[in-house]
Amino acid sequence: SSTSDNCEIWVIQLGSAKEEPDRPEIFFSGALHGDELVGPTTLFELARYMVDNYATDPWIKRLLDTRLITLVPMANAVGVDGTTRQEGDTDPNRDFPFDVDPEKCMQSISARAINEIFRRHMFQIAVTFHGGDSLIGYPWGDTKHCKGYPGRCVGGWQTPDDVGMGALADRLAEAAGPYANELYKTGTMNDVIYPVNGGMEDWAYAGSWHNSSVVCSPKTFGGYPEERTQYEDGTLRCVTMLVETSHAKAPNKDMGSDQQILTVNGEGDGHIPRNIRLSLTAIDYLQPHVEVVAVTTSKSDSDNVTVKVDWAVSGAFKVDKTELHCVDSGANPACQALQAPEGSWDASGLLPVARFTASFSLDPTTVAAPLALRVRARVDQNFVHELSESHWVRARTDPTWAKHTVESGRSVRGRLDWESVVFAADGTPTKPGAAVRVLQAGDYSVPIAAASSSSSASAADSADSTSPPPGSKKPKKQKKKKQKQDDDALADAVSAGGDAA
Repeated sequence: SSTSDNCEIWVIQLGSAKEEPDRPEIFFSGALHGDELVGPTTLFELARYMVDNYATDPWIKRLLDTRLITLVPMANAVGVDGTTRQEGDTDPNRDFPFDVDPEKCMQSISARAINEIFRRHMFQIAVTFHGGDSLIGYPWGDTKHCKGYPGRCVGGWQTPDDVGMGALADRLAEAAGPYANELYKTGTMNDVIYPVNGGMEDWAYAGSWHNSSVVCSPKTFGGYPEERTQYEDGTLRCVTMLVETSHAKAPNKDMGSDQQILTVNGEGDGHIPRNIRLSLTAIDYLQPHVEVVAVTTSKSDSDNVTVKVDWAVSGAFKVDKTELHCVDSGANPACQALQAPEGSWDASGLLPVARFTASFSLDPTTVAAPLALRVRARVDQNFVHELSESHWVRARTDPTWAKHTVESGRSVRGRLDWESVVFAADGTPTKPGAAVRVLQAGDYSVPIAAASSSSSASAADSADSTSPPPGSKKPKKQKKKKQKQDDDALADAVSAGGDAA
């Protein structure tokens, strides 16, 4: 092999150092093909943008505080070094243990490195940047799920998570915006590009549960232990997006600048800003978010006051139901008369947000303590399929979903309802722009599970899951010693006694 001893595969991890085994995780890779160069720059600039804006942008702060983000900017470091597609004689994106000969997978250090990373995590979404076309593809992309093979597929089979994957791909394309008046086309890889054997995308999605998975026995680099391609049930259930960033694999123009990164067609837009927007969107949609925007109390005509609550639901495609409820439903008569909220989609920003408002009347003389309130939302129920296999779909729709892997020490747990913080309302009029008063567990006595009274909005208040909402624009850090041990273990595992790149 022509693998160089001087090339290292660097891994960047972003997120809070706080240990949370069920924190949702996302993976990005660039240059799995070493001559496709938009990906590496996009991921380096993504990391810089998020770190630089953590202290000043509440959205970026929330993403970094609630997610774990793993970046491999140059997965095929040898290929990047030589500006070649392959690592030595091996195409790394034909080297994964899915729909392939067992002796023809895990031959490259690039594939082994990604394999070892996935074994140490439980990724819900992965985005892998390539070049040579302009599209976003998702599973299936293998020959067994291809109709009309050999050659390009015609109407290939769909995964049980196809509705969610399609919605996510479309949203990523909209956030990226057009290049040369062309949005990324979207669809299954078998439909929009071509089928392959040993592709990373299908492996990352189905390697834990599908019978196309194989156990690898390569001979390169001194071999690779077979048990490293035998997986726990929760390891490989990742919705994976293949992004072909441009028809030119290494564009020499229109790369863009950092002038208006979040603005589609803004100053300095180009290949890098549009794919940073795409990446931030994937990070945002990793998990739904319910945020109380404002709680306003004002005097009404009677002795009562009117309490108005504004909230937003983001990271979702469809709001099936949302409700404002009292944590202690018997604490005040007002809790028995909460009105149904009014809602609409706000498409004024980079990503659409569903906004809701509900009001209720409150007699200040009956409020001995602040009323403890919470907002709930149920989202994306149209993604549900009885055979759905991905963490991402199940985590946002299925409260019975619970997966854990021993090697990673991490978990993915599903839920049906997504909740805001508990917040306060009382009879004291508020000034415009007053901060929402968040209550801690000790500030109220009734368990949240006891709440029952609520006001809700149905799916009719929300946009269709696969279309942009009306008005949208289309064209944990470880201690250093522990980290060193992990890095050494990773290097040992991928080389299996041979030379690591």
